[in-house]
Amino acid sequence: GLVTPNSSNGTSAVKGSGKPDVTTLVLSIVAREVPSVAEQRRSSAPPPAIDPAPLPLRDPAPSAVPTRQAKTKAATTVLLSGLVSSTDPALFLMADGTGGVGMYVPFPPLSSGRRVYGVESPYVRDPGSMGDCLVEDLATAFVAAIRKIQPAGPYLLGGYAAGAVYAWEVSRQLLQAGETVLGLLLIDMPAPAPVSAALSGTILTPEQIEEAGLMGPASVGAGKNIREVRSLQKQHLAAALQMLLRYVPQPLPPGKRPARSTVFVAQHGLGKGRGLVKNPITEWIDANRNRSPTMGWESLVGAVERRELETDHFALLKYPQVCHSKC
Repeated sequence: GLVTPNSSNGTSAVKGSGKPDVTTLVLSIVAREVPSVAEQRRSSAPPPAIDPAPLPLRDPAPSAVPTRQAKTKAATTVLLSGLVSSTDPALFLMADGTGGVGMYVPFPPLSSGRRVYGVESPYVRDPGSMGDCLVEDLATAFVAAIRKIQPAGPYLLGGYAAGAVYAWEVSRQLLQAGETVLGLLLIDMPAPAPVSAALSGTILTPEQIEEAGLMGPASVGAGKNIREVRSLQKQHLAAALQMLLRYVPQPLPPGKRPARSTVFVAQHGLGKGRGLVKNPITEWIDANRNRSPTMGWESLVGAVERRELETDHFALLKYPQVCHSKC
């Protein structure tokens, strides 16, 4: 498509005559931005020196760190596609708000066998134990899981919905540790907005998530296992949104940003006629959607490329048709 830069805000819009899907656009960006090992060997530039030491959990008072670490479980990775033997930098896709990575299953394999991993929430099967877990804590668990697969950068990160916020925080922690993040893919999630007065002090429940229509329609005649998985998803999504209510992202300074950030925007937003209810929860989630062409992300990462798709949020990856428990 045609890239039209906007010099006033550092963003760019991408338009085209066709109707590419998000997987095609993601794959094209990966192919263009992340060189294969063979291509790196042909380059005269030496690889960056990176310290793969574990990240600190957060920056609270030292006495608070062990307590927080003890409450954070280990995240797991799922190889979605690619060859285990590949040594090219992998694409890591963070779980969405329901904790699983099933929505990424439709992604076609990358060229040259490059691996694509989904990074599951440590609480995907036990959302009740999330407690006072913070976005920073969850991202720290994701970083540890990612480094087990790829100890050092360059990294390529992404996420859909709440997973985009997780990917952003993962990139921040890696960049602060001196790593290189070549690409950050933010799939249809506005930048986190301040908590609205209507939600201040609110404790979100699975029932509120259901009432807001954020889980999509239930399957007719769904079996017991599907109903149980859906119940866990609702619990995790409620806890994930509770984390986002407490999250205040800090802008990345120049020189400590991903080499390239891309935001994928669903033209029709959260969609119409899908059972969504306009209430304080959905209004807060979508507060930054129309703030700027890149839904507010330029305030956090600087220059961001916009990729627009003629669909709505829930149809973007055909979510939630793929059962998380299969991952």
